Amino acid sequence: MRSLRLILLFLRNSLQVEMEYRANLLASLLTALFSGALSILTLLGIFGRTAEIGGWDLPRMIALVGVSMIIEGLIDCWLYPSLNAITEYVRQGELDLLLIRPINSQFMVSFRNIRIWFAGNVVLGILAILYGMQAQHVLTFGHLALCFLLIGAGIAILYSIWLAAATLAFWFTKVGEVSIIAYTLMETGRFPVSAYPAWARFALTYVLPIAFITNVPAEAAMGRLNWPGAALGLCAAAIALAFGNFFWRFGLSRYSSASS
Repeated sequence: MRSLRLILLFLRNSLQVEMEYRANLLASLLTALFSGALSILTLLGIFGRTAEIGGWDLPRMIALVGVSMIIEGLIDCWLYPSLNAITEYVRQGELDLLLIRPINSQFMVSFRNIRIWFAGNVVLGILAILYGMQAQHVLTFGHLALCFLLIGAGIAILYSIWLAAATLAFWFTKVGEVSIIAYTLMETGRFPVSAYPAWARFALTYVLPIAFITNVPAEAAMGRLNWPGAALGLCAAAIALAFGNFFWRFGLSRYSSASS
């Protein structure tokens, strides 16, 4: 409950800052609408010439794009503003002030900055998933609940990768734009892993686990995922979170205060 209250406090503070620039709300909504419409139009153009992509038909692809849009929305409103700031905390010495506060440091840097205006893609992604499920006549509470559970697992994996990459700032001070990697992964994840060559399928499943981030939740929405497959996705998320936490604590143990 204390963590939830802190997240709500961070959200309120972010809203107070963002309310100074109310035009951002309209701009972000229009951007989300344009991006979502462009993604769907691209799919319609592709399926005007083919019946499937990697064994996925149009409704399944729309659900997959919906999952990608949800995760991209969470990147824009949460992961990017919060985790991308770690490098600046280290470089400018602000991390010292965060470490002396009676709050878990990883929790603090993970949720300190939230930009709610950029959550438009999340709403559009949910609508796309619902449409794809309805078109396949698989819209049930069980399928939807499993889909969102695995979306949570996917965002946990992406969060852990991003946190580990940002933690490198303890050694290199100025880490390159991790967001470039994240957005590249999401562009790759807009297509089924089965559409890629064998070596790429292996890499996108076990090296850069984009399959667990986007494909597995979409399969769950379509009722094509069994519980062992869902359990594997949840285990991957648990392992990723454990690694992210370990690497963050390891980085802190090597961190030298900016005042030293």
